[in-house]
Amino acid sequence: TLHTIYVKNRAVSLYVKYSFQPSESHSQTSAQMLQRIQVGYRNGLLHVNADLLATRDLVGAVQEKLDTFRRRLSDDIGEPVVLEIEIIPIEILKAKSGPLAAKQ
Repeated sequence: TLHTIYVKNRAVSLYVKYSFQPSESHSQTSAQMLQRIQVGYRNGLLHVNADLLATRDLVGAVQEKLDTFRRRLSDDIGEPVVLEIEIIPIEILKAKSGPLAAKQ
């Protein structure tokens, strides 16, 4: 329905707004990416389910972040929300290859 599309849009917008704020506690290799989001009603209550890829340093304090995001989304759309997120922890390895510097 049009309302579930609206809720999905608001959830993604809030995710983008709050997930990319700079933080001193995260390294330059910290990363997260929203993979999937589903919105629907169950037993008369709005449910938002999402899959998220995140580096291990971002996985800490998940429940607090989840509760805060759920409150923000609920306030934004004006109705109670049940939010479930599956987090897939990832590691980022950085490698570089290039020609050797010329000898002088």
